[in-house]
Amino acid sequence: MTIAVATVDLAAWGWADRIESVQFTRGSGAASFLEEGAVPLFTVDAGNPAVSDVGAARNRARVVYIAC
Repeated sequence: MTIAVATVDLAAWGWADRIESVQFTRGSGAASFLEEGAVPLFTVDAGNPAVSDVGAARNRARVVYIAC
């Protein structure tokens, strides 16, 4: 099995500190949203593909770590 991993700076798309909800559309893997300094805020995956309101983590994510 091949596992692809990427860390993406959300500022590249103007999304740093602007995440309020997320949807994970892949059949496997996970995406973890991190605050600056690699502090994990929340994760979505195939089993938990959507978060309509990220609550206390709203507008704090700077980076997304994706594993597929």
